[in-house]
Amino acid sequence: MSRPRALPVTVGSDAARILPDLERALRGIDPILPYAADGPPPIVLPYALTDLPEGLAVVVGTSGSTGRPKRAMLTAAALEASARATQDAVGGPGAWLLAMPAHHIAGLQVLVRSLVAGVAPTVLDLTGGFTSTRFAAAAQQVPASGRRYTALVPTQLGRVLDDGYALAALAEFDGVLVGGSATPAAMRRQAFDAGVRLVLTYGLTETAGGCVYDGVPLPVSLAHIDNERHVVLGGATVAHGYLGEPGLSADAFSVDPDGVRWFRTDDLGHFDPSGRLVIDGRAH
Repeated sequence: MSRPRALPVTVGSDAARILPDLERALRGIDPILPYAADGPPPIVLPYALTDLPEGLAVVVGTSGSTGRPKRAMLTAAALEASARATQDAVGGPGAWLLAMPAHHIAGLQVLVRSLVAGVAPTVLDLTGGFTSTRFAAAAQQVPASGRRYTALVPTQLGRVLDDGYALAALAEFDGVLVGGSATPAAMRRQAFDAGVRLVLTYGLTETAGGCVYDGVPLPVSLAHIDNERHVVLGGATVAHGYLGEPGLSADAFSVDPDGVRWFRTDDLGHFDPSGRLVIDGRAH
């Protein structure tokens, strides 16, 4: 297994330049470790490279909302399982608008979905930050000949909802994934009332991004609540631990007798009477 290669990723209009590198990684040729191009390259010590999983494609940095930075090891199979399940969930292949940094899992998965769909993504230039005006302009560049999708975090959604022109552009998408943190109920109602086809997602870097849509696990995913009320996520999209962190990996990841991989999150949750997963908050 080749060692993961550090790959700088910009937040500008040229963010999609990493697509050839990402495609090679998904083919098992050259795994990558994407990082923000305006920051220092990640340091990977030799000891961290001694137990890499078969099929490793991407190592993605994460710290969650608590804890020290970690790097989740995601195989090509995990990333593609997530992308294809998302494609099926939202209604089929289409053109994606990248509106988040692509060195984080949410943005990176937009590029993976674009590769799986065989449709070049449109990129929102995030130099200087996200604005509703820039979003509306970028949305107009997404091909109108097929299905159109984008993914946002709640803060971005809120800014779009406050701009009538941007909101009208958002309502033209066939699917709008929103995740990364809780989306307030009032924001959800405003979006639905405006005709936005909102899909509330839940997942983490360790699960290749969102793996629960509108409270229901994707067909390739599983979820249960353990005895301490922690949300535990399993299935085909779960990472193979943290790079160079065998102790942390053993604490958070497991494989059951059937070979299913599981990740114990720091989130607390429950299932409502309809069987949908509800996140109650953080354990610490």
